[in-house]
Amino acid sequence: MDPKSQLPFEEKWPSMRPIILKLLKQEPVTQGEWQDLFYSIYTVCLWDEKGAQKMRDALKEDIMDFIKQAQQMMLDSWNQSIFNDIKQRLQDSAMKLVRAERNGEAFDSQLVIGVRESYVNLCSNPNDKLQIYRENFEAAYIETTQSFYWIKAPEQLHAHGVEHYMRYAEAKLREEELRAQKYLEPNSSNLEDHISSAGLADMMAAVDVITQDSEKYVERLLEQFRRFSKLVKEAFDDDPRFLTARDKAYKLVVNDATVFRLELPSKQPPGATTVVVNSKPNNNNSGLPESKCPELLANYCDMLLRKTPLSKKLTSDEIESKLRDVLLVLKYVQNKDVFMRYHKAHLTRRLILDTSADSEKEENMVEWLREVGMPADYVNKLARMFQDIKVSQDLNQQFKEQCRAAIADIGRFDVDVTTFQMAVLFAWNQRPRDKVSYENLQLATELPDPELRRTLWSLCAFPKLKRQLVLVDPPACSPKDFSHNSKFWVNQEFAIIKNGKLQKRGRINLIGRLQLSTERSKEEDNQCIVQLRILRVQEAIIKILKMRKKITNAQLQTELVDILKNMFLPSKKMIKEQIEWLIEHKYIKRHEDDINTFVYMA
Repeated sequence: MDPKSQLPFEEKWPSMRPIILKLLKQEPVTQGEWQDLFYSIYTVCLWDEKGAQKMRDALKEDIMDFIKQAQQMMLDSWNQSIFNDIKQRLQDSAMKLVRAERNGEAFDSQLVIGVRESYVNLCSNPNDKLQIYRENFEAAYIETTQSFYWIKAPEQLHAHGVEHYMRYAEAKLREEELRAQKYLEPNSSNLEDHISSAGLADMMAAVDVITQDSEKYVERLLEQFRRFSKLVKEAFDDDPRFLTARDKAYKLVVNDATVFRLELPSKQPPGATTVVVNSKPNNNNSGLPESKCPELLANYCDMLLRKTPLSKKLTSDEIESKLRDVLLVLKYVQNKDVFMRYHKAHLTRRLILDTSADSEKEENMVEWLREVGMPADYVNKLARMFQDIKVSQDLNQQFKEQCRAAIADIGRFDVDVTTFQMAVLFAWNQRPRDKVSYENLQLATELPDPELRRTLWSLCAFPKLKRQLVLVDPPACSPKDFSHNSKFWVNQEFAIIKNGKLQKRGRINLIGRLQLSTERSKEEDNQCIVQLRILRVQEAIIKILKMRKKITNAQLQTELVDILKNMFLPSKKMIKEQIEWLIEHKYIKRHEDDINTFVYMA
């Protein structure tokens, strides 16, 4: 054979395919076309090493396309010729069977299930396989359910009263939920189960990484959200029901306490209005585990807004994008009050220590929190913090200008101190050269003994200074060495030493990094969170009753959850305890004729 005829499959197939499609569609083929096809196939199989396999794959693809076209044509014909004529009778019969079941009659439920499956399996729309089912069977099911209870509900209410009707409604809701699972297409619940199980499995698989790094944790949560959103878009065309299922499942992942757990005290003194910070926490209280996600989100925001290696390597737009991502996750967090507390603590530290990477971003973040529905009183407090800082800066500037004319032999230094450090230094305000005893400092500052010792030690033994700001006699090796007779005075030869040279001016930060994560402070923070929740619940109950004057227990709980949902979801136990406390203290009372109804007492 001529070498020129030794052509591979790729060069022969374009001329072969039109003839093969004619044969598939049973269209006439000329003798010349038949001969050309036979010759091309023979050539490919003989001279192309993988020609036979390539031929088989190409034919299989065309045949499968032809089968799909034939199937689509069959479904279209079925819809036009048969289904349009019988669908009303078919679904009416199915709905009669469902109505009979609601009335307590026995029948074969597979008859209704078979009708539903035929609606799903015989749909001719390849882009929406549930179109016929949704527009016909599901719509008819919802309509018949509505019409059935539209008649039954008033009958029960008028015949047996409200209390019996509430029990009847609760029983029927459970019954209809089970019936819907049996007769309706199980689509969104399967997706919800898949997203929640896949999301939790993904978090558990990376537990060693994400528990050590809040950045990795947040990024993994966002990656999951993008992946699940893509699934809903591509598979279900962003159908609202499936978007709702995605949101429910993602909320479970975000609020899961398996990987990260925040232990909150289970009990507080009933109706207590203060938390004694200096008292020892009650370690016998068993904690109520909640997700630690809000705390980690607050830590991640702090990393982006503070001067850190992460914020330095990112552009302004990238930081804004990541903060927006945090707000996206925050929408799914239940205990938002935990995020508020930690975010406020981090913001306080950044403002006091002047470590914010971008002050404009800080203020923007506060406004974004307002936009996503954070409580107005919380956001307003954050906004006032910026105003206070600006006032403080103005006062500092005025103070510097006032002191500028004063001449100091030892130099001029800007010293950043805590409130406690400033209280101690004020003891020498009117007597800068005097030696003051520990006992007198205790009287002047009224600080607790442990706090005064720590504060004095930070002024007497700051590790970064070669000449300390405050001197002590006798010398001490630790705060425990201070006695009532120890004498303290301001070092008149204080100076900053750099490269062995005395500096006449400079800035010193004696604050250090504010401790936010000690075990004791964490326990106190958690106690404060629970206490604030108690006060929020009490406030909301009074607000509702003040407006309604009289309300049932069920309605009160519904409105209470609606008011507090942007901060946290109160447990039934907490609601019950606070109702009892308010009754005991005569803010509200139970109705004389119905113990499940509460009345506001002015």
